[in-house]
Amino acid sequence: MGYIYQINKIIITAEAEFDYEKDLIRMRMPKNEIKKELEEYIDNMRLNDKLQCDRYFRVKYYCEKIDQYILFYIYKAEKFGTMQIYRLCGVSSIYDWNEAIEEDGKIRNWLETRIEDLPDDDWVVSLRCRQEEQKKLMENYDK
Repeated sequence: MGYIYQINKIIITAEAEFDYEKDLIRMRMPKNEIKKELEEYIDNMRLNDKLQCDRYFRVKYYCEKIDQYILFYIYKAEKFGTMQIYRLCGVSSIYDWNEAIEEDGKIRNWLETRIEDLPDDDWVVSLRCRQEEQKKLMENYDK
């Protein structure tokens, strides 16, 4: 059976962007670079028949900005003809993942949380968002 050509596309969710920019890296996410690298990774894994469990998988990625590995959590999404969409749903440090919390469902619960699901009256979330906005304003002011 021959290889069937498939176009693989990554969509970066607001939650993954939030994880990267507000929680982990605290810098603007280089979306185009990450999309390109993940799409090439998926292409190569499919071509070499190594993408066995492609409904959900993690990708270990070296982030030069913080000089450490991070994890991208990816879910298979819609398919349109020869185009397969994948969603980058979360980003974490490799130290925040282990098999026990994955098996326990904690990772899945985290990945299924939507930014719009966060409570409006959570003072911690509000405070952290204000702090990040002030930090960005100061960084822009210093330039």
